[in-house]
Amino acid sequence: MGRKITPAEILERYRHPANLTEAERYPNVDWQHEVFRNYAMAYNPNINISGGTQAVKYFASVDFLHEGDLFRQWDNNRGYKAGYGFNRINVRSNLDFKLTKTTLLKANISGSHGVKQGPWNIAANSWAETQLWQAAYSAPSDCFLPRYSNGTWGYYPADTQGAPNSVVNLAISGVGKITKTRINTDFTLEQDLGFTPVRDKYLLRKVPISYSFQCARAVPLAYSRRNSMQPMPHRDS
Repeated sequence: MGRKITPAEILERYRHPANLTEAERYPNVDWQHEVFRNYAMAYNPNINISGGTQAVKYFASVDFLHEGDLFRQWDNNRGYKAGYGFNRINVRSNLDFKLTKTTLLKANISGSHGVKQGPWNIAANSWAETQLWQAAYSAPSDCFLPRYSNGTWGYYPADTQGAPNSVVNLAISGVGKITKTRINTDFTLEQDLGFTPVRDKYLLRKVPISYSFQCARAVPLAYSRRNSMQPMPHRDS
């Protein structure tokens, strides 16, 4: 049985489609470009303030951490933006009060609030997570477009494993957010007893108080193939 040869005219339509109709019928997709951004942003600014008087000394610090997403965001018309991300703010305040010449009260307060976002109900390093990027390394470039002009997502039922649409897998995967908030406080009272030439400080009171909690809020959504579009194979004329 002879090998089927694609005419040069058809190959040219894949390379240089004349219009939108040809571009959708003869796709030529760079899946790495469609799935991933060129880069992801991450930054961590901070502000520190310190000062005081003979009676009171203070130190305060605030920093913010942002880790962006390497995946491209696609509009899914569902009212949310799927993908990964992490934001956290840390605050700290230290106050030293000199109550008397021999008595010092230290009050330290610190806390953080972080929000981690990812797809709904998809575990890290799981098979389901690999489907969010597999197309970048396995999907054929001429199989289908990630999304067509009428809003439907590309889909190839003959080989869903070899030709997955990772764009839609992530875009409608839902959103899961894990919020962590921590508050820590401690108070220390130091009294200089002055028993020896070398100061011997007696710790009268040290009360650590900590409070932490974790909560989760997510939006579960399901994949619907009714909103998918199969490619139209070309026909040799």
